Amino acid sequence: MNWWFGGLDFRIETIDQGNNTVILRLNRPVMIAQVKSLTDLMDGNPSNGELKKMRGSVNKVTFNTKDYLVYGYEDNATTSADGMQNGFIDTMDRVLVENITNSSSKVYSIGDPILELNNYYAASVPEWGEGWYY
Repeated sequence: MNWWFGGLDFRIETIDQGNNTVILRLNRPVMIAQVKSLTDLMDGNPSNGELKKMRGSVNKVTFNTKDYLVYGYEDNATTSADGMQNGFIDTMDRVLVENITNSSSKVYSIGDPILELNNYYAASVPEWGEGWYY
């Protein structure tokens, strides 16, 4: 049996009801990451890009010999796409760029130049599936 939901793609290998265990085999690699700066996005302050859902996607990149985690997420702010009846846009709203070399972070809207990444920008961060577009 195969199962896919929200990017987690796995196959159920065995179910042992006697031991209450299930063994899953991932069909694709999955990265589980801790982003220290996420606490800023859950502090009740909407001006700093408050997190709407506990779901997002993380990429690790290196620019100018510094390591960054770039976390794409949906924020609480209403966008024009959110207000459209039956509207759907296949991207999340913001990216949190965390410099893991010196523990600093900054939030950017999709499309804004990211200073830490030589003014590259996240053009799209899909909620489902794979791939970021810079």
